[in-house]
Amino acid sequence: MKRIFFILMLVLLMAGCGENLTPRTASTHANGQPSVVQYVDKDNVVVSEKHYYEDGSLMMEGPIKDGERTGEWKGYFPDGKLQSTGFFEQGKRTGPATVYWSSGNLYMEGAYLEGRRVGKWRYYDEQGYFLNEVDLGE
Repeated sequence: MKRIFFILMLVLLMAGCGENLTPRTASTHANGQPSVVQYVDKDNVVVSEKHYYEDGSLMMEGPIKDGERTGEWKGYFPDGKLQSTGFFEQGKRTGPATVYWSSGNLYMEGAYLEGRRVGKWRYYDEQGYFLNEVDLGE
Protein backbone atom coordinates (compact mmCIF):
# COMPACT_ATOMS: atom_id res chain seq x y z
CA MET A 1 0.00 0.00 0.00
CA LYS A 2 2.85 2.38 0.85
CA ARG A 3 4.42 1.65 -2.52
CA ILE A 4 1.24 2.56 -4.40
CA PHE A 5 0.91 5.76 -2.38
CA PHE A 6 4.55 6.68 -3.10
CA ILE A 7 4.12 6.08 -6.85
CA LEU A 8 0.89 8.10 -6.92
CA MET A 9 2.53 11.00 -5.07
CA LEU A 10 5.53 10.91 -7.40
CA VAL A 11 3.27 11.04 -10.47
CA LEU A 12 1.30 13.95 -9.01
CA LEU A 13 4.47 15.83 -8.10
CA MET A 14 5.91 15.37 -11.59
CA ALA A 15 2.65 16.47 -13.18
CA GLY A 16 2.51 19.56 -10.99
CA CYS A 17 6.08 20.58 -11.83
CA GLY A 18 5.68 20.10 -15.57
CA GLU A 19 4.62 22.79 -17.97
CA ASN A 20 1.18 22.35 -19.48
CA LEU A 21 1.49 22.06 -23.22
CA THR A 22 -1.34 22.25 -25.71
CA PRO A 23 -1.25 20.02 -28.79
CA ARG A 24 -2.26 21.43 -32.18
CA THR A 25 -2.36 19.63 -35.49
CA ALA A 26 -0.03 21.37 -37.95
CA SER A 27 -0.70 19.05 -40.91
CA THR A 28 -2.67 15.94 -41.77
CA HIS A 29 -2.36 12.97 -44.09
CA ALA A 30 -4.80 12.51 -46.99
CA ASN A 31 -6.80 10.10 -44.80
CA GLY A 32 -7.35 12.82 -42.17
CA GLN A 33 -4.90 11.40 -39.62
CA PRO A 34 -2.51 13.96 -38.11
CA SER A 35 0.87 14.10 -39.83
CA VAL A 36 2.53 16.67 -37.54
CA VAL A 37 1.34 17.67 -34.08
CA GLN A 38 3.01 20.65 -32.44
CA TYR A 39 2.98 21.26 -28.69
CA VAL A 40 2.74 24.89 -27.63
CA ASP A 41 3.33 26.49 -24.23
CA LYS A 42 1.14 29.05 -22.48
CA ASP A 43 2.60 31.80 -24.70
CA ASN A 44 1.60 29.84 -27.85
CA VAL A 45 5.27 29.05 -28.64
CA VAL A 46 5.99 25.68 -30.26
CA VAL A 47 8.31 23.72 -27.95
CA SER A 48 8.11 20.23 -29.46
CA GLU A 49 6.70 18.23 -32.36
CA LYS A 50 5.55 14.71 -33.05
CA HIS A 51 5.34 13.34 -36.59
CA TYR A 52 3.03 10.42 -37.37
CA TYR A 53 2.73 7.73 -40.02
CA GLU A 54 -0.50 7.59 -41.99
CA ASP A 55 -1.79 4.79 -39.72
CA GLY A 56 -1.42 7.06 -36.67
CA SER A 57 1.70 5.47 -35.20
CA LEU A 58 4.49 7.75 -34.02
CA MET A 59 7.23 8.35 -36.63
CA MET A 60 9.51 10.84 -34.83
CA GLU A 61 9.55 13.33 -31.99
CA GLY A 62 11.71 16.01 -30.50
CA PRO A 63 12.02 19.54 -29.15
CA ILE A 64 11.72 22.77 -31.13
CA LYS A 65 13.38 26.08 -30.32
CA ASP A 66 12.89 29.28 -32.32
CA GLY A 67 10.98 27.28 -34.93
CA GLU A 68 13.79 24.77 -35.56
CA ARG A 69 14.67 21.28 -34.36
CA THR A 70 16.95 21.31 -31.37
CA GLY A 71 18.18 18.74 -28.88
CA GLU A 72 17.57 15.01 -29.18
CA TRP A 73 15.16 13.67 -31.77
CA LYS A 74 14.05 10.06 -31.99
CA GLY A 75 12.61 8.17 -34.95
CA TYR A 76 10.46 5.05 -34.74
CA PHE A 77 9.42 2.19 -36.96
CA PRO A 78 5.64 1.87 -37.52
CA ASP A 79 5.55 -0.88 -34.86
CA GLY A 80 6.91 1.56 -32.25
CA LYS A 81 10.47 0.23 -32.05
CA LEU A 82 13.27 2.79 -31.97
CA GLN A 83 14.66 3.46 -35.47
CA SER A 84 17.12 6.30 -34.86
CA THR A 85 18.41 8.94 -32.49
CA GLY A 86 20.17 12.15 -33.32
CA PHE A 87 20.77 15.67 -32.15
CA PHE A 88 20.03 19.05 -33.70
CA GLU A 89 21.26 22.59 -33.13
CA GLN A 90 19.41 25.41 -34.87
CA GLY A 91 17.74 22.93 -37.21
CA LYS A 92 20.95 21.17 -38.32
CA ARG A 93 22.02 17.64 -37.39
CA THR A 94 24.97 17.78 -35.04
CA GLY A 95 26.64 15.28 -32.74
CA PRO A 96 26.21 11.52 -32.42
CA ALA A 97 23.67 9.62 -34.49
CA THR A 98 22.52 6.02 -34.35
CA VAL A 99 20.25 4.04 -36.66
CA TYR A 100 18.81 0.62 -35.85
CA TRP A 101 17.48 -2.31 -37.84
CA SER A 102 13.83 -3.19 -37.21
CA SER A 103 15.19 -6.11 -35.15
CA GLY A 104 16.58 -3.59 -32.68
CA ASN A 105 20.20 -4.29 -33.59
CA LEU A 106 22.49 -1.41 -34.46
CA TYR A 107 22.60 -0.61 -38.20
CA MET A 108 24.99 2.36 -38.26
CA GLU A 109 26.51 4.97 -36.01
CA GLY A 110 28.49 8.12 -36.55
CA ALA A 111 28.35 11.87 -36.10
CA TYR A 112 27.14 15.01 -37.80
CA LEU A 113 28.59 18.50 -37.84
CA GLU A 114 26.38 21.37 -38.99
CA GLY A 115 24.14 19.03 -40.98
CA ARG A 116 26.78 16.88 -42.68
CA ARG A 117 28.13 13.45 -41.82
CA VAL A 118 31.69 13.60 -40.51
CA GLY A 119 34.29 11.35 -38.93
CA LYS A 120 34.09 7.59 -38.66
CA TRP A 121 30.82 5.84 -39.46
CA ARG A 122 30.44 2.21 -38.45
CA TYR A 123 28.04 -0.20 -40.17
CA TYR A 124 26.55 -3.47 -38.90
CA ASP A 125 24.54 -6.32 -40.40
CA GLU A 126 21.05 -7.25 -39.23
CA GLN A 127 22.42 -9.60 -36.59
CA GLY A 128 24.46 -6.74 -35.11
CA TYR A 129 27.86 -7.87 -36.37
CA PHE A 130 30.32 -5.19 -37.44
CA LEU A 131 30.67 -4.89 -41.23
CA ASN A 132 32.93 -1.95 -41.93
CA GLU A 133 33.96 1.54 -41.03
CA VAL A 134 34.19 4.57 -43.32
CA ASP A 135 36.08 7.73 -42.38
CA LEU A 136 34.35 10.75 -43.90
CA GLY A 137 36.90 13.21 -42.47
CA GLU A 138 36.01 16.56 -41.01
